[in-house]
Amino acid sequence: MTLKSIHRIIESARKHGARKFLVHVAVDLVEFIERKMVRFRDYSSRYKFFGVAKTSDTLIVVLAGYKPKLWPLTLHRIGMFAPPEAAVCVVTAGKFVENIDLICRSAGWTYLSVSKNKTGLALNKAIQLHPAAKWIFKMDEDIFVSKNFFKSLRKGYDDIASEGEYNPGFCAPTINVNGVTYVSFLKHLGLSEDYVRDFGELKVACNGVRAQADPSAAVWLWRRSLPLDKKAAEFSNELTVKSNFAQMIGTRFSIGAILMERSFFDEIGGFRSAWRQGILGVDEEALCAACINFSRPMFYLSNVFAGHFSFFMQESAMMDALPELSVLDPSVFVMPGEFSK
Repeated sequence: MTLKSIHRIIESARKHGARKFLVHVAVDLVEFIERKMVRFRDYSSRYKFFGVAKTSDTLIVVLAGYKPKLWPLTLHRIGMFAPPEAAVCVVTAGKFVENIDLICRSAGWTYLSVSKNKTGLALNKAIQLHPAAKWIFKMDEDIFVSKNFFKSLRKGYDDIASEGEYNPGFCAPTINVNGVTYVSFLKHLGLSEDYVRDFGELKVACNGVRAQADPSAAVWLWRRSLPLDKKAAEFSNELTVKSNFAQMIGTRFSIGAILMERSFFDEIGGFRSAWRQGILGVDEEALCAACINFSRPMFYLSNVFAGHFSFFMQESAMMDALPELSVLDPSVFVMPGEFSK
């Protein structure tokens, strides 16, 4: 402890009195311990890291491990459309998955397996192991991307920031199976009345809406999302004016595909997790709250489109629908013969 620190403590005790001084010390100590405990909870775990982290300012971190039937489809498309200079890291929480390791080795990506089943912790560790990354694409294993997805999402973020009115917390694409962006998806395709006729609502919410809970809604939305690459090109070509594509999100948002800056990630201390393992949604809830608390609004872009396979309650119905969907768009739902970059 320096003389300057000692002098400051003495002055504080003299100013506030011994009792108040001790109370302040106790409060400061509790806050210090709390910060340390949160850091331990959200970053500390045994892990295995395979591959060499690419020195790139762009990181695509893919949270995976629980939908193996989709990996040859979704990871294949990330391999096709990721910027060649970007670092790609697939991360699994609470398990090591040999097939993912093999995919990452084949693609020249890194693979991270953390022993604790905490998604926020897994994401934090992956980002920590890629210190050069200034831009972070966080993806879930069931997101289907198309050509120019990463480039367009980054451009949209930059355009919002350059206009100067808002400093974004994160940007997301328009996603078909998503309780917030499905409304924009339907309006763009002129399908709002058809959807209301079949499902009786057109409500924006992160939960409690049929777009995120009803199995038949997921299949309905996917039938109208195909062919995926053609639909993505239509969204990109038809909405190019800045004031048209940046849509502020006014509620909690499902963060299956987002872009954020490393500086904001560091400012908020990274993603959050629960003390118990296997608790889902904590990372999402805390990030959305941080965007509000730090005045960093959330946006989705009407000119960038991606497909989300399903939420949990919809997964079985979507799996049953795969034969039909593969006929509608074999480029998306027919498993490639070999995984390649």
